Amino acid sequence: MLLFEISEMGQQAITMAIVLSVIAIIWGTVVILKNHFQNRAKPETPIAVTEETVQYSNNDEGELLAVLTAAVAASLGTSTYNLKIRSYRRIQSTSSVWNTAGRGENI
Repeated sequence: MLLFEISEMGQQAITMAIVLSVIAIIWGTVVILKNHFQNRAKPETPIAVTEETVQYSNNDEGELLAVLTAAVAASLGTSTYNLKIRSYRRIQSTSSVWNTAGRGENI
């Protein structure tokens, strides 16, 4: 036996209030956790920056041919024994490989 009856609209209003309050609690928890983890003191350690110059010798063409053969074999899904690279040439490009790949993805 109920002391009072709630209409259907009243039930919907109570349900919406409960859902919105749960969403507000979740939102508040996220904000508090975000502030907690952002305000942590980060140890300031100096980062050593070094410059390295890598020089490639043009004399080591056997290794280059091995890499080219392996790349072609991997893309074709075959063994390197089935392939023979007869010739290759370098293509001079004004942009980096990453720049070219990025343009290819956006087309």
